[in-house]
Amino acid sequence: MVGVFSVNNNPQAGKLLLYHNGGNTNAWLELKLVGTASNRSAIGAKMRAHATIGGKSFWQLREFNGGDQYNDCPLVGHFGLGDATNVDALRIEWPSGIVQTFSNVAPRQILTVVESQQTTGPAPAFTSASVPTNGIVNLTASGPTNLLYVVEGSTNFVNWTKLGVVFNASGNIRFTDTHANEFASRFYRVSIP
Repeated sequence: MVGVFSVNNNPQAGKLLLYHNGGNTNAWLELKLVGTASNRSAIGAKMRAHATIGGKSFWQLREFNGGDQYNDCPLVGHFGLGDATNVDALRIEWPSGIVQTFSNVAPRQILTVVESQQTTGPAPAFTSASVPTNGIVNLTASGPTNLLYVVEGSTNFVNWTKLGVVFNASGNIRFTDTHANEFASRFYRVSIP
């Protein structure tokens, strides 16, 4: 509960008023998103929640945008759920194109969702690397199809930087690091978010 003091600016009234916000019992759900293939802040992500509120079926949409210096939006998707006892369906559409769906999500919680894909089969692995005379690095990796792969680079095995995201349609991906010649040594890893 929060108590707020407000001064009535009417000089004839001359009273100080105390407002008391007792809250309510409405359900809610807050989403915090962490991008992996997409940008880490998930800017551009769309979140949709379906619930029955007051006996009626509703879809709600929230979208993370960058805002501007005058109208910044917090990067939390808030859904007001009234008397809903659960969220029947929750759909997150990431900027990368990955879509995650959840069902029967409990209300009254802050839920952190990390961008990921459902996958079966072996983990992706590099199958070849070549360094032409111009100093760029060409990489090939194989793994499960119809998924996004994240390629990262590091100079020390501790700090990794996302270099790119590649869609694997055929079982093999190719990636070219045109900035490899800017480093004395460079290490690579590939993963499926």
